[in-house]
Amino acid sequence: MKFKALAAAACILFAGASAGSAATFNVVGGFSGGQLGDVAFDVTIDADFSADIAETSSGLAINSLTSSAVGGAFTVAGGLGYRYFLHADLLTIGGLSNGLDTLNVFETDFAFNVSDFLSSDPVNILAFDSIDSIANIKIATTSPVSVTEITAVPLPAGFLLLLSGLGGLAAFKHRSKRAA
Repeated sequence: MKFKALAAAACILFAGASAGSAATFNVVGGFSGGQLGDVAFDVTIDADFSADIAETSSGLAINSLTSSAVGGAFTVAGGLGYRYFLHADLLTIGGLSNGLDTLNVFETDFAFNVSDFLSSDPVNILAFDSIDSIANIKIATTSPVSVTEITAVPLPAGFLLLLSGLGGLAAFKHRSKRAA
């Protein structure tokens, strides 16, 4: 009887673990014509896009970030972060030094907006950048953006392995009680 309770608990835990709304997206894009020159970025974001996301760097991994004006890879002022507005389906990626709404003109900083982020045809609509101590912020020309959802590879054998382990423990416990 206890084995059935353990199996039921394992099923509930397994179902609860897979019920989340988190998704992982790879975002590749760039812009040019601003003070950073030609900028290219490739980031991975793992977050729950079923609601608005405040400014954060949580779940963000920088795969590459380069600037022709800087001469290659560079670090963004305050670190790179993102924000998402569900009602507008708008993702903003940029430096967190002064927040995503305000560029820091005394550091290497940028903000890049992706409209229709979760649609099949995302569009980068606007990019601003600044560099070093130059106080003249330029609106850059955006290039096409690629947004790809990264789906987790399911491990169907994992659940069976869990049940087998629980069954083995139950059998061992049952055998120990009979021997005593």
